[in-house]
Amino acid sequence: MFSEKSIERKRGSLRPDISIWKNNKVKAIIECKTQLGWNRHKWEEDFKKREHKLKKSYPDAKAYLLVMTLANWAGFGTNYNVGRKYFVLSRYWPTDINEDITDVIVNPFEILVSDLLCHLGIKTKL
Repeated sequence: MFSEKSIERKRGSLRPDISIWKNNKVKAIIECKTQLGWNRHKWEEDFKKREHKLKKSYPDAKAYLLVMTLANWAGFGTNYNVGRKYFVLSRYWPTDINEDITDVIVNPFEILVSDLLCHLGIKTKL
């Protein structure tokens, strides 16, 4: 696993926040954002461009978008990929959490980890 490692050694290459490699091939990328309030109307278009660029070189690679908080934006709505590719960790900023964490979680991160491990051929009981 690498943080911000360039996927190809050329100008304009994809540099995901997290890349997962196996046998010198990219198996998945995870784009991490604090929130999407700044880009609430174009986030999916931007993500799909990055995913398309990834799949040109690594057709079987998966792409995930992980957003820390719903603060300042309405979330992914009823998008089909919520809980599959798109994940929001918390309803609030971490400093605003004063309650049981289970009431704060939007999309359990364990689903992403389980899907990723399965994609890598690693059996899990998550």
